[in-house]
Amino acid sequence: MQDNAIHKYLTRIMIIIVLFVILLYVALMQVSKGARFHQLNSLHLKYVVELKSRLANHSSTLDFNIDDIRETVLNIRQQPADCLALITSFDRTVMALIKTDNAIALCHADLATADQVLTIIDEYQNGAFSAQQLYDELYKASAVFTQNSAQFEEPITATVEFIVTSSIVSFGAVSLFMVFFVTYASKAISSTAKTMVETTEALEHSEQKNKKLAHYDSLTGLPNRNLFNKELKQSLQLATDKNAKLALLFIDLDRFKNVNDSLGHQAGDELIRNVGQRLNDSIRSSDTLARIGGDEFNILLPGIKSAHQAAIVANKIIKQLEQPCVIAGHTVYATVSIGIATYPEDAQSADDLQKYADLAMYHAKENGRNKYDFYAKELTASVDKKLKLEQHLYQAINEKQFVLHYQPIVDLKTMKTQGAEALVRWQHPDIGVVSPADFIPLAEETGLIVELGDWILHQACQTAKNWIESCPDFFISVNVSPLQLRSKHFLDTVRMALHDNGIPASALHIEITENLKVHQDPATLALFSYLHKMGVHLSLDDFGTGHSSLSYLHSLPFDVLKIDRSFLTMHSNENKTNIVSSIVTMAHGLKLKVIAEGLESAACLEFVTGVNCDYAQGYYLGRPVPAEELEYNKVHAFPSLQQTKSA
Repeated sequence: MQDNAIHKYLTRIMIIIVLFVILLYVALMQVSKGARFHQLNSLHLKYVVELKSRLANHSSTLDFNIDDIRETVLNIRQQPADCLALITSFDRTVMALIKTDNAIALCHADLATADQVLTIIDEYQNGAFSAQQLYDELYKASAVFTQNSAQFEEPITATVEFIVTSSIVSFGAVSLFMVFFVTYASKAISSTAKTMVETTEALEHSEQKNKKLAHYDSLTGLPNRNLFNKELKQSLQLATDKNAKLALLFIDLDRFKNVNDSLGHQAGDELIRNVGQRLNDSIRSSDTLARIGGDEFNILLPGIKSAHQAAIVANKIIKQLEQPCVIAGHTVYATVSIGIATYPEDAQSADDLQKYADLAMYHAKENGRNKYDFYAKELTASVDKKLKLEQHLYQAINEKQFVLHYQPIVDLKTMKTQGAEALVRWQHPDIGVVSPADFIPLAEETGLIVELGDWILHQACQTAKNWIESCPDFFISVNVSPLQLRSKHFLDTVRMALHDNGIPASALHIEITENLKVHQDPATLALFSYLHKMGVHLSLDDFGTGHSSLSYLHSLPFDVLKIDRSFLTMHSNENKTNIVSSIVTMAHGLKLKVIAEGLESAACLEFVTGVNCDYAQGYYLGRPVPAEELEYNKVHAFPSLQQTKSA
C-alpha cells in the first residue's frame, strides 16, 4: 500500500510538471506569434510605402512599370494572408472574448482591396482602364492599405498581450501550485517512506517473534517440541558419530488437572512456569529442557557414561520438587512421574526414544507416581497387547461377543437366592476368555463403556424378566460406569430397559462405586434423585475403600450398601469385627439394606450373619454362571450355619 501511495504522488508531480511545460510552451508560442504579427504588419507597411513611392515617381508621366506595381500589390496581399493563417480557432475565441476580432476583418478587407487592384491591373493591360484611372485606383488602394495597417496594430497587440498575460498568470499559478504540491508530496512521500521503514521493521520483528514462537514455548520460554526434536536428532547423530550415549527423560506432572479444576487455569500456568524453572535448575548447561505441551516436559542428557547418571538427574528433580510452592495464595505440592529411555540401549531413533520414555513415564504413574522408571521391552509388549485388545474390543461390540453371567445374591434370613448381579464376560473367538480386569478399564478409556453398559442394562433386564415373573421379590443388580451416568441418554436407557421388558423399577438395582466422586456434581445428584423417585434402587458398591463413604451416604439417595470383600477378612479380629458391626448398624439406622460381597468360606458366612447383614454374595454361595444355570429360586442349606443357629 505504501508503494502505491508513493507511486500516486510521483505520478501527480509528473502531471504537474508536464502541465507546467505545456503552459510555458504556450506562453512562448504566443509571444513568438505576437512578434510574427508585428513583423508581418511592418512588411505590410513597407510594401504600401513602396507602392506609394512608385506612384509618386510616375505621377506626372503616368509611365508605370506594371510588373513592378503588380509585384508590390502581391507583396502587400501576402501579409494579411499570412496573418489569417497564423490566427487559430483558439485565437479567434480569445479575440471574440476581448472584442479584438476586428483585426480579422481588417485582414479580409486588405485581401479584398488587393484582389480588386490586381483585377484593375489586368483590365488596364487589356485596355479597359486608362493610365489615369489606374493611378487613381492605386492611390485609393494605398490609402486603404495604410489605414488598415494602422488599425491592425491595436487589436493584434491587445490580443497578444492578453494571451501572454494569461499564460504568465497561469504559469505563475501552476508554478505556485507545483511548489506547494511538491512540498506536500515530499512530506507525504517522506512520511510514507518512514511508514514503510517502520512496517518493514515491524514485519522483521514479527518474523523474529514468529520464529521464536515456532521454537520456544510462550508460557515458560523453554524450547518447544519442534526445537527439542531438532536438538534430539542432532544429538543422536552426534552420539552415533562419536559412539556415545544419551538419555531422554519424559516428565509429566502428577494430578495437574486437580490444580486447574480447583484453582483455575491461571494458577495452572503459574505452576507450569514454577516447575519449568525448578527443572531448569536441576540440569547441566549442556542438557536440553523443553516443554512438550500441557504439563509434559522432556530433558535430553547427552554424553552420559551410563543410565545411572540419568537416574541421578531424575532423583534430583524429584527432590527439587519436594518443596511446596505458593500458587494463587495456596500451598501446592507438585510431584512428577519420570520415564527414562537411553540410546543406544533402548532405541535408535528419536521417535522411538520419545515413545519409550513416554511408556516408562506412564508405568511410573501406574506404580504410584512421584517416581521414575526406566523403559523395558515388556512395556512395549504391554502397549501392543493393549492396542490389539482395543481393536478386538470394537469388533466384540459389533459382533456381539459379550455374554452376561449372573452371581446369586442370597437373603441371609431365608437363605434363598433373592437377586443376582449381572457380570459381563468376553468370549473372544480366537484369544478365548478376556478378563474384565483387562477390558473394562479399556472400555472406560475409549468411551465404549457407554455402548457396552447400555447393552448390559437391556440384556440383564430382559433375562431377569422370567425370574421376576416367577419370584416377584427378585431383583437384578447392574454395575454402571461414570461415563454412562454422564451420558444425557442414560435416563432414557433405564426407562426403555424397564418398559421394553415389563419389569418394575424396584426390581432394578444400579451399583455405583464409592470412588465415583459424583456427590458434588449437580447433574448427577439430580439423576440419582430422579432414579430414586422412579423406584430404582441405588447401591453403593465397595463401601469403605474410598475416602467419601459417609459423605456419599449423607448426600445421595442410596437404598443398598455393599460392604467390600476386604472387610470380610476381619472376622478373626474382635476390634475389626466391631467395625463391620458398626457399619451394618449405621446402615440399618439410615434404612439401608446391607450386602456383604466376596464370601468365600463358611466362616465368612457365619461372620456376616452374626453382624446382621441382610444379603451376601460370593463364591461360597455361588459363582457367576450363565442365565440358564442360575438357580434363581434356590434355598441354600449350610449345615454349619444351621448348627450355629440352633445352638
